[in-house]
Amino acid sequence: MTHSDAKKSNSTHDFVAHIEHFTKKNLLLAGIFLALLLAMYAPGPGVSLSRLDLTGFLVGLIFFGQGMELDTRQLKHLRRFVKIIAWGVFVSFVAYPVVAWVTARAFSMPKDIMTGFLIICASPCTLAAGPAIAARARGDALTAIILILTLNFVGLIAFPENLKLWLGSVTRINDIDVILKLIFYLFIPVTAGQGLRFKAPGLVKKGEPFLKYLPVICLALIIYASCSEESHLLWELKFSDVFLILLPSLCVHLFMFALIFLTGRYIFKFHGPQNRAITIICSEKPLTLSVAVWSMAFAKMHPLAIFPIVIFYIVEIVTDSFWALTLARGSSDAAGREGYSAKLEH
Repeated sequence: MTHSDAKKSNSTHDFVAHIEHFTKKNLLLAGIFLALLLAMYAPGPGVSLSRLDLTGFLVGLIFFGQGMELDTRQLKHLRRFVKIIAWGVFVSFVAYPVVAWVTARAFSMPKDIMTGFLIICASPCTLAAGPAIAARARGDALTAIILILTLNFVGLIAFPENLKLWLGSVTRINDIDVILKLIFYLFIPVTAGQGLRFKAPGLVKKGEPFLKYLPVICLALIIYASCSEESHLLWELKFSDVFLILLPSLCVHLFMFALIFLTGRYIFKFHGPQNRAITIICSEKPLTLSVAVWSMAFAKMHPLAIFPIVIFYIVEIVTDSFWALTLARGSSDAAGREGYSAKLEH
């Protein structure tokens, strides 16, 4: 083998390794794309799966698994975080949906697209990706956990009311029905998962390797079943339609990220690691919950609403991963400058 052949072989191997690494880190997105492709090219089994009406069971299973992973003991520190929680609630359930609604109107989004866009923007923060990205940004772990727990509890009431307020003119919303579904398919499974975590910690620890695959499998099945019945609509989607979802998603997410970070830094004067955690957690919106609500309440009326949910999630994961590294680097540089100044003073 010549030197050039060996070089080509190494670069091919590196490329494959990068793809494998990316796929492992983004299993959820990989599962969703696979489900959408299957819905387009092999909708038959998906239609049969849809007729079994397993959506509620699969949603409950997702949140049962997430309940086993949550550490709610951190809620004992709640009193120290009143100001942060109030800011997080305002950002997540007031500012975010207002900005999203104005943007959706400005871009003249059709009903299906606007529905999905507002579902994800009106929802509470993410349970999964947020803590990992906040940790990458060197954000305060306790602040991140407190915000995740409290915003999702508040979201049981605030999320359905936001949907009714902002989507009421676009589609039919039964907020009581959405609240009951959130309680039955989210709150009760999460509580059951917490109960198992406390009663049988050894069993939960043994099941940890499987827990990261549980939402991937369940969400992929939900999307495959929901989209297969309307597979012809997926074929009608054009690249220009995708771009008109991508651009407003980027605008809204970057605006909210900047608003949360700059307000926390210059107005509320939050401590650096705290402000980084607040910014990441409050700007991240959940794929799992948004897809669950779409599949249970909106999939039949607005099948294409899945696309803005997925695209918005991709936008926030990509941009926040970049900003997390930038913020972490900035915090390291600041720490280095402080250490250097201390040496000079000494």
